[in-house]
Amino acid sequence: MLQRSPTYMVPLADKEPLWLLQRLLVRIFGKKMKFLLFKIRRISNVLMQYIFYWMCKTFPSAIKTLYLKCLSWFLGRKEVQSNWTPRYNPWDQRVCCCPEADFHRMIKEKKATIVTDNISKFTPSGIALESGKELEADVIVTATGLKLSLAGKIQLSIDSQPIKPHESYFYRGAMLSDLPNAFIMFGYTNASWTLKVDLVADWACRLCNYVEKNNFKTVTPTNPKNTADFQEVEALDMTSSYIQRYKNLMPRTGNRTPWTLKQDYYFDSLQFSYGDLTRELKFE
Repeated sequence: MLQRSPTYMVPLADKEPLWLLQRLLVRIFGKKMKFLLFKIRRISNVLMQYIFYWMCKTFPSAIKTLYLKCLSWFLGRKEVQSNWTPRYNPWDQRVCCCPEADFHRMIKEKKATIVTDNISKFTPSGIALESGKELEADVIVTATGLKLSLAGKIQLSIDSQPIKPHESYFYRGAMLSDLPNAFIMFGYTNASWTLKVDLVADWACRLCNYVEKNNFKTVTPTNPKNTADFQEVEALDMTSSYIQRYKNLMPRTGNRTPWTLKQDYYFDSLQFSYGDLTRELKFE
């Protein structure tokens, strides 16, 4: 595998520690216990992910040092220094997970190798690197140059007038300011994307029911730009190249709810479930 720079690749257990106990409880108490265990596992998994993220952002140097020491013990210091030491702190970019450390084992058993270098050019037999080395290859699979897009590249418009998303503001990560009757879901960058999508989908259904019940035709987030207590803030604090390339094209965010993009499932759960359903929305 050729990489321009190393990233964090954290081993993740394929089975939860208590899976045997869970199966036993389901066998004894039936499907009701299965539903309860599912709820407990979901809460537990989300919480563990949030704790890991919080620790990485709060104690980045300590977590990075621990990560590199564990890798050095398993793969060897030379390999880790050459190909496994990121130039950034954990969760400045997304962290990769390796089920059962499968990728790490492949490297340890010499069934795969990593080369950290930059591409100079393609050659008839492979790839020429800037260091002067050449990687021979029968097949080259590219995995770079990711380009983000909003709303599946749909051209948004109102009365045939195009909407420029980067001039709008995200409302709860679910709608855009001044764009009526449209839900555009933006998930989490520090957890499963669909955790946020689940919350937004439920909230959107409740909002649609409210609109129908009160005989409204449209619901539109009001533009917060001219309100006294509103300030623009950076939407995402990640340093990934694909995020930086997209930064000037994505909708804006603010310093207060509901115009923030919180990377916090529990905060959003409370806001979407118990917050004011009609806050800063215009109904007509």
